[in-house]
Amino acid sequence: MIKASSNKKIFINLYTLPIILSFIGLIMIFEASAVRSFSLVGDSFYYLRYQAIWVVCAVIIMLFFSIFDYHKLYYFAFIFMIATILLLVVVLFPGIGSKVGGARRWIDFGFFNLQPTEFAKFSIIIYLASWLISK
Repeated sequence: MIKASSNKKIFINLYTLPIILSFIGLIMIFEASAVRSFSLVGDSFYYLRYQAIWVVCAVIIMLFFSIFDYHKLYYFAFIFMIATILLLVVVLFPGIGSKVGGARRWIDFGFFNLQPTEFAKFSIIIYLASWLISK
């Protein structure tokens, strides 16, 4: 009886603490960028809205991966790694990879930019975990 309520409390904390910290971060972003976004865009909430969209996406992804059986990622590890390597190579092509600050790090799709190193972080963790299972 005590153990079940203790586990439930831990799971509630695992959901609520990142969400609370994200909202605190949103408040800090608003405090730091309200004047600048008003002078640049004419809307003090521009950066706050932009970051809030990403916070909502992150919460949805967090909830998905809390339900998803992570053992199934083992079967996709090699595919993720190959796709990430291909994306990292594609960045080097002049017509595809956009040059920002003297370095090619982004793939410009027109309506959004993609940085393959963000996928590399995830795929390397999944690939190494699946590789270390057999060791």
